[in-house]
Amino acid sequence: MKERSFEELKRSLAEAKGHPLETGWDIYRYMKGNIEQMESQEARTLLACYMKMGLEKPSLLHSLMLNIALRMAKRFPDFQFDRFFDMWEYPGIERIIGYVDYYDEKHKYYHIYDNMSRHFVAVDPHNVPQVGGFVEFTPIIPEDGKFKTAVVHMVFSDATPDYIKASIDAFGTYEAVVTEVNEKEGTFSYHITSEIKPTPEGTITPDGIAFLGMMQLTEGQEVRLLLFLKRDKEGVKRNYVARTLAS
Repeated sequence: MKERSFEELKRSLAEAKGHPLETGWDIYRYMKGNIEQMESQEARTLLACYMKMGLEKPSLLHSLMLNIALRMAKRFPDFQFDRFFDMWEYPGIERIIGYVDYYDEKHKYYHIYDNMSRHFVAVDPHNVPQVGGFVEFTPIIPEDGKFKTAVVHMVFSDATPDYIKASIDAFGTYEAVVTEVNEKEGTFSYHITSEIKPTPEGTITPDGIAFLGMMQLTEGQEVRLLLFLKRDKEGVKRNYVARTLAS
């Protein structure tokens, strides 16, 4: 795919009404070829020009332009991807519930997991999540499957208990029984008694260990576990219990 020079792009934009699809591809080729040199204002202006063309969607070009926008969001702090996505008007977009696991202050990333153990990153979102809370988000998965992005639409925290309960129900939990309590280590062992769902990230094991936190548990007690697969320090994906709830 031949890159476009700025002069070629200007000519194409001037005649866009006569060939909007061709101009849309010209914008994509120019931005793709100059993505490391472009400034934020130029990138936002070209994306705005593209959106004003009213091209048919969904389409390959529309998906490619969305990936360009994702790359711009990573480069420029003033590029608010979630607001951009709200204006994107992509038909049939998926909205799911995710658990906010932790915040990377250095990169301004919120790390979010869904109930299939898929790991997403929300880059400096306009709607600020609470670690340990839940969000409603749209998953954006690039063609190579790497750096899955979350576009956060709504935030649910412990300050809104009704929403938290609904979020937990939507995320889903596993019924389990406590098999051992280790007060000294602050952990408990469990055995999952409900059906284990398959995930694209690996296999959830029926037995595991979790932190007690503030819970007072006894051996044989029935609980509900909000869990997903997460990489440990060795890089192996294992059961991770985010919340333990009374059964």
